Amino acid sequence: EQLMSLPVYLKKDDQEKILSPLLVLGPGAKNDRNRLMVRLMLRTGMRVGEISRLRVEDLVDLDKQVIYVRKSKGGNDRIVLADPETAKILRQFSVDRTSGPIFGIKPHAIQHIVKKMARIAGVRNADLMTPHKLRHSFAINWVQYGGDIESLRRLLGHKSLATTQIYLNFDFDTLLGVFNRLMQTQDRRMI
Repeated sequence: EQLMSLPVYLKKDDQEKILSPLLVLGPGAKNDRNRLMVRLMLRTGMRVGEISRLRVEDLVDLDKQVIYVRKSKGGNDRIVLADPETAKILRQFSVDRTSGPIFGIKPHAIQHIVKKMARIAGVRNADLMTPHKLRHSFAINWVQYGGDIESLRRLLGHKSLATTQIYLNFDFDTLLGVFNRLMQTQDRRMI
C-alpha cells in the first residue's frame, strides 16, 4: 500500500526564511502587515478568507492567545490559538483600533503577497506557494511535534476527522525516524 500523497508544505528552514524579520516586501507598515498575515496562516492554520475577514472584535483574548473565527468554511464559527509571539505581534499591530478589519485586504491580494514573500525569501518551490500551503504547514507541524489529531481537527475547523487524517502521513524521513526510534526501543527491551 502506498502512502497517501501529502499536500505541499514548508519545511522548518523555509518557515524560518519566510518569517524572517529581515525579509522586506514593501514600506514599513505594509511589510509588518504582510509578515503578520503570513505568520497567522503559518502559526494558527487560518484560511486566507479568514485572514481577510479578521476583525479587531475577533481578538477575543490575546492574553490567552484566543482568536475567534467567524463564518468559517461551511458557515461555522470556531476559535484558533495563537502562539505567544504571534499574539503579541497581533496585539501591537491592532493596538490603536477598537473595531473594524485588521488587514482590510482581499484574499486574492493575500495570495499574491504569500507567493511574492516566498520568492523573496528563497523558499523551495516558491512559485507553488499559496496561503493554503501555509495552513498545511501548520497542520504538519502540529502532528510532527506530537499534537493529537482531534485537537487539530477542531483548530482547522474540519467537520470530519477523515479530512484531518491526511496529515498523519507526513514526510517519509520523519516517518522513518519515528520507526527507527521505536525499533531501537524494542530491540533494547529484547536484550
